[in-house]
Amino acid sequence: MYMALRELHNIMERVGNLEDNEEMIPVEEAAKRYGITRDGVYYHVRRKNLTTYKILGDKKAYVKVADMEALRSRPSAGKGVESPKFELALI
Repeated sequence: MYMALRELHNIMERVGNLEDNEEMIPVEEAAKRYGITRDGVYYHVRRKNLTTYKILGDKKAYVKVADMEALRSRPSAGKGVESPKFELALI
């Protein structure tokens, strides 16, 4: 019982921090819109790069469009590392 109340409190805290003008989309739509898998979205949630939100009475998880845009514009971890160059030699 305590864990359920604690989880509800955490959800209500997150919902309370939302502004009215922030656009939210379901995780599935975010995955389609940004060309990644649903598991890819949850990968970033586990890594604390992205937060999901629940709406009371709805089973879906939502993400902020602004957060997805910010995640997309982040420099990739491998950026700056040169990839090996290959040349084709005709023999």
